Amino acid sequence: MSLPTAGVVLRMLAVSLVYFARAAAGVGGATSAAAAACPKTCFCNAHSRIVYCSRRGLSAIPPAIPADTLQLNLNANAFRSSAIGRRNFSENVALQHLYMSDCGLESLEVDTFIDLVDLRWLDLSNNRLQV
Repeated sequence: MSLPTAGVVLRMLAVSLVYFARAAAGVGGATSAAAAACPKTCFCNAHSRIVYCSRRGLSAIPPAIPADTLQLNLNANAFRSSAIGRRNFSENVALQHLYMSDCGLESLEVDTFIDLVDLRWLDLSNNRLQV
């Protein structure tokens, strides 16, 4: 079995980005209710229940993340607070994938992810976690 070439990977990435952009604009699959519930600076896809907020210059985790989100990408945002806690995700109990790489995090409260009983993937790489 051969691996895809760089060109194939780049085309797949481009198609995905167009899909997310269309979903955020409410075209081709995102409902108007889901688009309205999506944080303003993020891309949301109601059908796949993915919220993409990576590299958006966010200073905090957006408060308006749809409760039924399965995948949340917050990578590469410089959060004002270097600590996160249970209150940040208590309404997103359906989350299965959470990406928070390179967000300047230094500490996590003990029960930060306790409500996320379906969480299967957690990426906290490239932070400065000490506690």
